[in-house]
Amino acid sequence: MVDLRHDAHRSSLGFLTVSQVNHLSDAGVRVLDPFSTLISAGVEVGEETVIYPGVVIQRDTESTLTLGSRNVLFPGTLLLAERGGSLVIGNDCELGPGVVQVKANRPESEIRIGDGIRLLNGCELTGRSVLGDGCQIIGPVLAQSVRLGGGLGGHAWPNPDERGALLKGAGLARDIVLERGDVASCQSSFADANVVRQTSFHPAGAPSR
Repeated sequence: MVDLRHDAHRSSLGFLTVSQVNHLSDAGVRVLDPFSTLISAGVEVGEETVIYPGVVIQRDTESTLTLGSRNVLFPGTLLLAERGGSLVIGNDCELGPGVVQVKANRPESEIRIGDGIRLLNGCELTGRSVLGDGCQIIGPVLAQSVRLGGGLGGHAWPNPDERGALLKGAGLARDIVLERGDVASCQSSFADANVVRQTSFHPAGAPSR
């Protein structure tokens, strides 16, 4: 049973009510738990898209947020378009598993994501970014205003050099431009770590934090 106060809170912040989210199934959208899913009014979601619990798809009235068909949004996905930003996602994309954030939340922000994209394992995409078909961002990568060249197929395309570009690892990727088949990997290894005594971080007798 829906508590009407919950719907009032949702509506006051521009989100669809639980009933309105549930009715997206009439358009072929599969929302697995409408109670834990927040979707702003005016967002376009294509048919056969699967939305797992804990997903937030948020826009304000000044911004554009559009999703194509057959996308899968895993738990913890945040899609945000605010302050005049524009976010457009194509078809057959996977966002997650792992917390994924795509934020067009500034007036100059414009994010275009093609078909067959994979974003997973904690990545964040912002700024003026373009991801061509089949591109991937894997890991806790903060990708700001990147341009990744699209490929001939998805991440399983037989010839790796014909796949969409790939960013993986951890860290900041700002103004990176990759062509089809390129990989940029920022990967640290404990094998290269400088080993020191714990007293370098904690005075003798002090507990670890």
